[in-house]
Amino acid sequence: MLKPLFISVFTVTLLSACASTPTATAEKAKTEQAIAAAEKSGMVCTREKKLGSNKPIRTCRTKEQIALERETAQREMGQRELRSPRSF
Repeated sequence: MLKPLFISVFTVTLLSACASTPTATAEKAKTEQAIAAAEKSGMVCTREKKLGSNKPIRTCRTKEQIALERETAQREMGQRELRSPRSF
């Protein structure tokens, strides 16, 4: 009596898992198309991990944005070095 019930529950679970796969595949295809379009328009896409998370997030920026962020970070690091005394 329990064996047929177990088999039917297992079969339903297996079939429901298979039904959700095309949606995930479609989402991945849309993401890949968006990345390809961004790269064609001159954007650079990278995978970055946010602080406190192990899940990488794809970030797309233009080359100008990357250069501006780099210059700003270097300028701020230079200002911090001038403010804090060095102790060796």
